[in-house]
Amino acid sequence: MNTDAEKKSYRIGEYARYMGLTPDFLKHYEQFGLVTPRIAENGYRHYPFRESSRLMDCLALRGYGVPLRDMSGMLRESGPDDFLRKLDERADALRRQIAFDQAVVQEHERLTEWMARMEGRGEDWHVVELPALLFLPHTDLYTFLDDPRIYDVLSDWTPYMPMVKSCLRITPPEGDGPPAYCWGLSADAGFAQAHGLPVGSIVETLPARKAFVLDYCGWQVSPGESPLRRHYERFLSHMQARAHLPDRPLPYA
Repeated sequence: MNTDAEKKSYRIGEYARYMGLTPDFLKHYEQFGLVTPRIAENGYRHYPFRESSRLMDCLALRGYGVPLRDMSGMLRESGPDDFLRKLDERADALRRQIAFDQAVVQEHERLTEWMARMEGRGEDWHVVELPALLFLPHTDLYTFLDDPRIYDVLSDWTPYMPMVKSCLRITPPEGDGPPAYCWGLSADAGFAQAHGLPVGSIVETLPARKAFVLDYCGWQVSPGESPLRRHYERFLSHMQARAHLPDRPLPYA
């Protein structure tokens, strides 16, 4: 039997204050049938006290990230097992989001350390042990590569930037011609596996190895000068100086 207290209702501003919400929030949830006020003849909304328990359940589902359009079905139609299964799915999605957010923070910390190390210097070089990398080709610098295998996986890679990085692969020439360029995306193979990045037949695997790394910060390129030529020339000059490579003409016209 309903008591007088259970029958009590409140104007929208008062009810919102008691629930720790805003009137606009209540109106938005009303649009999805999640709270049902009584509309008086004068147009004022009156929210029954009994609506508060269901609204609290909706707020709990909101914490899981359940879309508003799914809340009503979960609360009114799902049995206990189905309800828990749907919450399990949301918890898995939250775990994936947490892993992504942690990776972004770690990448930012690496960038901060790199900026501090590069402060006051234009460039630096070192030899490092690189992990296995995956490379997804994308353009030849002038046009997009017309290979459908790229676009079958590209949209699954780009949401993982900045951990997935835009990079340029330069293939040295065999003769006197220019090197071959391919712009694409790269990812640590371990990261890609942990986060389920699709590979397919188009993604190339670069094995773990030692690498000569040239870091640069704030290089200026003169008007009309090719930034790629500038970077390639600087990289080769460092390689020749540090590894005692024989001098040879740069492969540019």
